[in-house]
Amino acid sequence: MSYVDDIDRDIYLRWLPRVETSFSILNFQMAWRQFIERFDGEIMYGIEICSDRLSRERPEKIADEKLLSNLLEKVNQLLSELDNTELDGNCGFTSMIML
Repeated sequence: MSYVDDIDRDIYLRWLPRVETSFSILNFQMAWRQFIERFDGEIMYGIEICSDRLSRERPEKIADEKLLSNLLEKVNQLLSELDNTELDGNCGFTSMIML
């Protein structure tokens, strides 16, 4: 929201400290439900209001589909090359993330 003029950031970002706290206590032993329950209606409403304002003031550029397809093809080629390269024994993981 720092890129949007003429707003009261204290009002628009009132929900942000609670979200930052939620992420700061997040760990792998915490149940997902315990984390996600912290995002109550007030937080979600604040995020929606900011999202709406940002999409009007600073809309995201639409990526060219041909460019994205080309990048995806290159990433898949690199992953394939990595998967076929003989490195130490724990490098076969790339086949699990092929796009």
